[in-house]
Amino acid sequence: MTQLVRLERVGDVAEIVFDAPPVNQLSPAFVDALEAAIDGVGDARAALIVSAVPKVFMAGGDIKLMAGAPVAEQGAYIRRLQATFHALELLEVPVVVGIDGAALGGGTEIALACDIRIAAADATLGQPESTLGIFPGGGGTHRLVRSVGNTVAMDLMMSGRRISGEEAGGYNLVSRVVGSGEATAAARELAAELANGATEALRAIKRLGLASYDTPPVQGFAAEAAEWTRVRESDNAQEGLSAFLERRSPNFKAPLPPDVEAGRRHPNARREG
Repeated sequence: MTQLVRLERVGDVAEIVFDAPPVNQLSPAFVDALEAAIDGVGDARAALIVSAVPKVFMAGGDIKLMAGAPVAEQGAYIRRLQATFHALELLEVPVVVGIDGAALGGGTEIALACDIRIAAADATLGQPESTLGIFPGGGGTHRLVRSVGNTVAMDLMMSGRRISGEEAGGYNLVSRVVGSGEATAAARELAAELANGATEALRAIKRLGLASYDTPPVQGFAAEAAEWTRVRESDNAQEGLSAFLERRSPNFKAPLPPDVEAGRRHPNARREG
């Protein structure tokens, strides 16, 4: 039996691989597996989401379930989807997604919860739920507007039309567009690059970016200054600046766990007796 979602560790990258042929349907069992994978990212320095199913990232939800299950049960399931995708969005590490093939409905919603989206030019994205008499319920109405703006988001959700990866790039729905079948490899390469980056800086960028949607500018600037000072105290910041001055590539390292770092900076704090 195929494992619906695999979690694989490649160096410092946690790879979340969809492997539920033929279309990676967003079934309750699939969500179980996705939740477990998200919980298992652990101390990775970057995360990657890709599909092992040819020509499909994810084709959407379980239509038979939606047609036949009690509405109250489906409403609870929608809340669970929202919580799962939100947990993905809140992972403290950079999350890169590679889209080769179709990413429809819940597939686009999962991609929207990732930090960096890379799509093949001939990939297919869209929120076709309105053509079934429903609408995106996994956070799509919120994240799509944030990503592409209200007018484009209304067009995509109300018409239910599907767009190519190339068109998605024009709308800023994805940040990078690559050749046919190349998105998975490109996303994997970028995730590895980020995993070798200055972890403290990348995590601060993510925290501040997510907070910016709900934070007034003055408070955002204050938070940015506080985070900047904290990150500047890290070994990786010093390494990056020194490497630039010495005209060499920086050697960024995984940060120490908070308790170990505290003990290193304050050696007497753990002295017994």
